[in-house]
Amino acid sequence: MSVGPRRHLWQWVERHSRGLAGEFLQLAAATAALQGASFLIGLVLAGVLTPTGYGDWSLVLIVAGYASYAQLGATNGMNRDVPLVRGAGDTARAERIAAAALTGVLAATVAGIVGLLLLPRTWVSPTLPRGSLAAAGVYLAGYQLFAYVKTYFESHKRFGWSARLQGTVAPLALVGAISLGVTAGVPGAVAGMGIGYFLGSIVTWRWDGGQVRPLWDAQALRALVRVGLPIMLVGLAQALMVTIDRWVILRYLGPEAVGLYSFQARLLSFTPLFAGLVAGQTYPRAAEAYGRTGDPRSILPHLRTQAVATLVLTALSAIMLWIILPLLVPVLWPAYEPSLSLLPIMLIGMVILPQCGAFGVILNVLDRQVSYLAIQVAMIGLGLALSMWLTMSPLGLRGAALAATLTYALYLLALLILTLRVVRSLSPQAAG
Repeated sequence: MSVGPRRHLWQWVERHSRGLAGEFLQLAAATAALQGASFLIGLVLAGVLTPTGYGDWSLVLIVAGYASYAQLGATNGMNRDVPLVRGAGDTARAERIAAAALTGVLAATVAGIVGLLLLPRTWVSPTLPRGSLAAAGVYLAGYQLFAYVKTYFESHKRFGWSARLQGTVAPLALVGAISLGVTAGVPGAVAGMGIGYFLGSIVTWRWDGGQVRPLWDAQALRALVRVGLPIMLVGLAQALMVTIDRWVILRYLGPEAVGLYSFQARLLSFTPLFAGLVAGQTYPRAAEAYGRTGDPRSILPHLRTQAVATLVLTALSAIMLWIILPLLVPVLWPAYEPSLSLLPIMLIGMVILPQCGAFGVILNVLDRQVSYLAIQVAMIGLGLALSMWLTMSPLGLRGAALAATLTYALYLLALLILTLRVVRSLSPQAAG
């Protein structure tokens, strides 16, 4: 299909699907395609790689994910400030903010790649193949560009273009990861995903006729970091909280156990799929409402919508996976059958964790990141202690899964208490 008919098709869809429900359907299809591609990559690689290789692959992606935070919150600041500024009617300033954020992302990506190349591979895993961290640099470059473009679209409430971006990236990442993974193992799979992200982002950006170019504006960049760094630290803390169990498993049970655990986590990655989709729409809407009215109470309807939708969608996904996976894994991936013992415990955790996002929306928009971050840091310490204790217990790998689920439950409880305290104090005067 040529670009012209494709553009016409998307314009027709947008005209006939206005509002949150229509945008949700567009984004649902595209996000499902991208997550489905990631899901299929994991399934195909499980048939190609040993559990040890699968564990190494997952650890490389985790390390590359850590490196993505080198941008110090530039995109987080853009995601918050652009809707606020646009809500106040200053579109020119909003575009200048986006251009400054792009500069920060490009500089941070270069720094992240250098850091990955300097990192000794045995620090990641004793069995990690040569070239894996260079491949992680390729992945980082592609993913950072994708994350910027996606944030740009969504901060401008251009959810149709966010859907196109994800729909374009999905097949390219799938083909790249599988083709290079089959031929080159762990490094190929990692680099192939990055190439897919990069090419898909470039294609969509050019298709849109994107006019944003890097702009060196030290004042704007400092403002972005000042706003975005606390939000980014919250994201980093979240990443550490949900991945620290892999490092404990690696230390006490070895790379093969990491592979079994990561395989089950990959199978369950569909559970929070639509929760992330709802959050991606809720955040800019909540921020713009707050910027337009100055009243923190304007965020509450968005919070309720996200909380209810997240609970329903994650619970339905969990039930479906609980039924299907025990039938499929022994037939298609017999080497990973021991991971099924983790399924009930991990499913509970995968339902609990996405609920925290609804509380994160209001805390981020209202600049309560310090309190939010304090809770996360406490949960990292608690999760590490629980993970070490239960992994070394007779429960072994199931103990690691139980530790993660308990940590997520306590995290949700702590955020609920904090959010209720914030809500009680909400008023236009207090927010000012």
